[in-house]
Amino acid sequence: MRQVTRQVPDDEPPQLPVNAELRSIGKSIPRLDAVQKVTGAAKYTFDVQLPGMLYARQIVCPWPHARVISIDTSAAERYPGVRAVHVLETLLQSARLRDPDAEARNKYPTVRFAGQTVAAVAAETQRIADQAAKLVKVEYERLPHVTDLDAAMDDEAPIVFPGPVEQPSTAGGGGAPEGLPQKGNVRGPNFGMPGMTPTGDIDQGLAEADVIVEAEYRTQVQTHVPMETHGIVADWQDDGLTIYASTQHTHSVRDEAAEYFDLPKSKIRVISDFTGGLIAHMMLDRREEHVSAGNRPNSLQRVRIGAKQDGTLTAIDVISWGTGGIAAGAGIGFCYNALYPCPNMRTEQY
Repeated sequence: MRQVTRQVPDDEPPQLPVNAELRSIGKSIPRLDAVQKVTGAAKYTFDVQLPGMLYARQIVCPWPHARVISIDTSAAERYPGVRAVHVLETLLQSARLRDPDAEARNKYPTVRFAGQTVAAVAAETQRIADQAAKLVKVEYERLPHVTDLDAAMDDEAPIVFPGPVEQPSTAGGGGAPEGLPQKGNVRGPNFGMPGMTPTGDIDQGLAEADVIVEAEYRTQVQTHVPMETHGIVADWQDDGLTIYASTQHTHSVRDEAAEYFDLPKSKIRVISDFTGGLIAHMMLDRREEHVSAGNRPNSLQRVRIGAKQDGTLTAIDVISWGTGGIAAGAGIGFCYNALYPCPNMRTEQY
C-alpha cells in the first residue's frame, strides 16, 4: 500500500456518504407501478376493450426483398364477419430515396425486409380476422438479397435501395443526419449523433501512448421478447382519433397517424399507460414480433485504444458498422464517447 496524491477537479461530484447515511443505494425502493402490475390492475394495449371494436390481422411478406406484382383481396372481403380489407400503397416513417425516380414506379411499396406489411384485414372477431388474412393472395417477384453483414458491404452485393436514402429517427431509434455519403449498401460515415463529434488529435494521442491495443468485435442481432407483443387500438370519434399503443415513443405514433390520415396533430391522442410489449384492435403474434417489430442490430466494431502505463487513455479510435437498415444509422459509436474520459476520440459509424 502506498499513498497517492491526486488533484481533484472543481467539478468532480462529492464522495458518497457512508452506507448508513445513504437514502437510496442499498435500500428497498418501492416501484411506482408494482402494485398495479402484480394485482392485474395495470391495463395494457391488449386489455383495451371498447364497444363495437373490430379486430385486425396484418398480411406480411415472407421474403426479405421482393416486388409486389398483384394483391387479390376478393376472397377475404367475402368472408363472413370481415368489415374491411386495406392494402398498403404508401409506407410512412421509413427510409425514402432522395431521388424517387431512381426506382421504377409501382403501385405497391418494394419489400425490403421479411415481415414487411403489405395489407391488413379488420373483422368482427380475432379468429375471423386471422382466417380472412390467409385468404389474401399476394403475387411477388422475388429479388436478390444477402443476410450477412460482410456480404452486404461487398461492392457486388445486391442493393437494398437503388440510390441514396434518408430516414429520420422513429420510435425504435435509428435515423441519421441528412446528406450522408452512400455507396452500395454502406451509408456514412456518420459523426452526427449526440456525443459523437471527434475531439482532439487521434494521431497525436496514439503517438503519446505507451500501449496501443487493436481489436475487432462483433455483436449479434437481438430480437425482443416482451410478454405483451406490439399492438394498437384505434378509436375514431367525431372529435378526433385516440390510439392506445404498446410503444415507448408516443410522439412518433401520433406523427405517423397525422401524416397518414391528414389530421392535425392536435386531433390525435396516443395513450400508453403500460408497455409490456370505427375502432380497430390489432396485436402482433409472436412470429410477427420477431420479424416485423424491429430488433437490436448486430455490429462490427474495429477499435484502436492508446493508453499510458498508468492506464490513462490517450486515444480511442473506432470504426463501426450496424445492420439497422441502410437508412437507420444504427451504429454504436456514441457508446465509446460515453464510457471513459479521453482527450483524443474519433467514432466513425456506418
